[in-house]
Amino acid sequence: MFCADNRFPYNSGVPKATHDYISTTEAGEILGISRQRVLKFVQEGRLKAIKVANVYLIKKRDLADVKDRKPGRPTKSKSRRK
Repeated sequence: MFCADNRFPYNSGVPKATHDYISTTEAGEILGISRQRVLKFVQEGRLKAIKVANVYLIKKRDLADVKDRKPGRPTKSKSRRK
């Protein structure tokens, strides 16, 4: 198959990119949390991500950084409770 002007074939030996990156939605599905929570992890610096055109991309191997976290909300300190 060739492009519109028939000079360059589409599959001209260019290697395909490996899909090491996933979206925040996919990361949330893998971790069992919402997309918003994944974004919070990124903003807090707990999860590495790169931003490309207003979309965060996360390496699959970086999910291990937040995979083993405590479930639920953090407990409040006793001094704040009344």
